[in-house]
Amino acid sequence: MKGKLKMLGVLALLLVSLVVVPAVSALDFKFDKVEVNGDAVDLANPETVAVERGDTLNLHVVLHVENTTTDVDNLRLRAWIGGYEYDLIEDKTEVFKLSSSESRKSFDLALELPEDMEIEDDAYTLHVEVLNHNVELAIPLSAEVTAARHKVSIQDVYVSPK
Repeated sequence: MKGKLKMLGVLALLLVSLVVVPAVSALDFKFDKVEVNGDAVDLANPETVAVERGDTLNLHVVLHVENTTTDVDNLRLRAWIGGYEYDLIEDKTEVFKLSSSESRKSFDLALELPEDMEIEDDAYTLHVEVLNHNVELAIPLSAEVTAARHKVSIQDVYVSPK
């Protein structure tokens, strides 16, 4: 009988530890505000962001963490656009920490769009994400890339002495 009580006690302790540990490590991350080129994005219903080739896409992101009593280390905010033929277009912050007394931080990122981005019927996806080894939150935004009208790019100039 005592053996069964000990076994039940150990099982109850194991069950409680399994329930308590995820509750402590699960953090409630959210984006408070995301602005693209000074325009606020409706996070509940994101719209398409219109940008021109060759422009810089300026992002202002406010990150908020709720329900934490511990510090969160090794976080990084990253914005990127995939699908460009020659490279990934991205900007990211240095690794940062949110202390339990500081639950809100704001960041500025800039993505320089190349002049030779293809203009397609399908819009590119602008990914804004915060992550570390066990926490990830992302918001995908649709980015419609357009070309400036009547823009001329001079690639080379040859001058002859005659």
